[in-house]
Amino acid sequence: MRLRSLVTRADIVLIVIFLLISCVLFAHYYRKSGSVVEIRYGERIVGTYSLSQDRVIEIDDGIAAEIKDSRVRMLRSTCPHQVCVQQGWSSSPARPIVCVPNKVCIRILGDDQQMMITE
Repeated sequence: MRLRSLVTRADIVLIVIFLLISCVLFAHYYRKSGSVVEIRYGERIVGTYSLSQDRVIEIDDGIAAEIKDSRVRMLRSTCPHQVCVQQGWSSSPARPIVCVPNKVCIRILGDDQQMMITE
């Protein structure tokens, strides 16, 4: 059997449309956007900080986050396995940093989520 008899022109158009939609969604979801970091500790927001200013944020005794070169990471933590520290740097709203034992969540807000910066 020939491939041409199995695939019609409409099939090719449909495949191309699906590929284009997939590329657009992928680019939108993983684009490097956002210039504000929100840090939550338990139920409260510790603060929202600009990604453009390098700094170390002390969240609690032994728990700290670092903003450097438009990226953020958990610098140190008191949790037993240090998974949050080992996660490394994040520069995308699609990659939050979470420390479950300490109830810390660090996330970059997308352009549509940004509010006032509290420093």
